[in-house]
Amino acid sequence: MTSIGVRVNLKIGDFKRFQREINTGTGRFQVGLRMAVIRYRTFIQRRYNRFSRGGGDWAPLKSREGSILRDTNTLFTALSPTFEPIAGSLNKPIPFGFEVGYGGSATHGGDGPTIVQLAIWHQTGAGYLPAREIIVVPDVSTAKAMARDMERVLNSDNPIS
Repeated sequence: MTSIGVRVNLKIGDFKRFQREINTGTGRFQVGLRMAVIRYRTFIQRRYNRFSRGGGDWAPLKSREGSILRDTNTLFTALSPTFEPIAGSLNKPIPFGFEVGYGGSATHGGDGPTIVQLAIWHQTGAGYLPAREIIVVPDVSTAKAMARDMERVLNSDNPIS
């Protein structure tokens, strides 16, 4: 399956006492991963919103006025800060981390391209489209916050609160 995403691997000390939770996908580690996914999705959606309004390094629109990559909000919505599946989104657990971005077979309107293909065209540039990176590694502040969240959850007796 074609997808476009970023892999985030968390580096968190000794996992021996959490090995069972990691292997079964339950418990504190899973809660921490869900929190990290939501924090990353919040980061990437805020970045997308700022860049679509000209606040980043995305090439401006040439033929009309308006926000960049916001005509239908399809790509923006697929990055919503949730762990539940949204059409065109990717939330894939990997060992000690997750992959987040665009995935699946949802199309961009009827017989149009898949949302993944549309994202790839914009991410890398295609034909007349300039490259506009949507999926990027988290900034330092977000990465540190993700690590703090995971550490707090792993050290907590009640990670849900």
